[in-house]
Amino acid sequence: MGAMAETSAQAKLQVEDARADFVARFPGYKQTALLDELRATEYRRLDERGQVYLDYTGGSLYAESQLQKHFELLRSGVLGNPHSANPTSATTTDHVERTRRFILSYFNARVEDYILVFTQNASAALKLVGESFPFAPGSRCLLTFDNHNSVNGIREFARAKGATPIVCSLIPRKIWKDDKISRDSATFGKWAADVAASEEAPFVDLNEIIARRCANSFADDIGKFSAVFVGIHGRHDPGVIRHALGCSRNQLGLRRAHVAADRGVTGALIGKQNRMAQSIDCGFTDD
Repeated sequence: MGAMAETSAQAKLQVEDARADFVARFPGYKQTALLDELRATEYRRLDERGQVYLDYTGGSLYAESQLQKHFELLRSGVLGNPHSANPTSATTTDHVERTRRFILSYFNARVEDYILVFTQNASAALKLVGESFPFAPGSRCLLTFDNHNSVNGIREFARAKGATPIVCSLIPRKIWKDDKISRDSATFGKWAADVAASEEAPFVDLNEIIARRCANSFADDIGKFSAVFVGIHGRHDPGVIRHALGCSRNQLGLRRAHVAADRGVTGALIGKQNRMAQSIDCGFTDD
């Protein structure tokens, strides 16, 4: 036991020495000290179990303060099933409605225009959108190939109602090689085309189109390109796409579509009077 304790102490000392050396060589690392404090207080169970958690696109970890506040809510309150007239039900209904109003306010969504629907998870929310969207013969559903599986499933709702699913590639990353933007045509550019072919769906190669347009527009000024290009792999920014394609908002057909760029954040804000969704019209050509 004594030998094991001594070995453990030596290993801990080696880690501390290595950390001190790293911070001395890279002092900018101290700027993230707040994250270290957050991990040590709110998520200390990770260090206690020697684990690293990376699946935040699937589900975030709860913090200790959240557990404490929720426990206090349950300990001090008497909560019944909502949508009834008795005091315990009224308390729960009030809590739900306050939560609903707070989320709408966070997204700057007016209660006159939107209804917030709570679902059990992202897949259920996306299924609700797919089932409710007014797809019809002649309408089109434009999706990127690299999506949440449940987002990809929306194309089946579109196809069932006579709409045409369209697959588009991701946009290029902000990587330049030999003064040319990297197209990654052999990797994610090709994967998108393969998905479209397997689905027998029309394909829009935004990777190639935007790379060509941007290369022509910013060949002599990469810095200017960096200022307007989002530069995040997989992010489809309407302003960047319109600029690269040299077309207006209406020509691109994005009208009132909202582009969600942050993975792992999925919700369903359903607009009243059929404003819950807008069709995305892919009305440009590669010329």
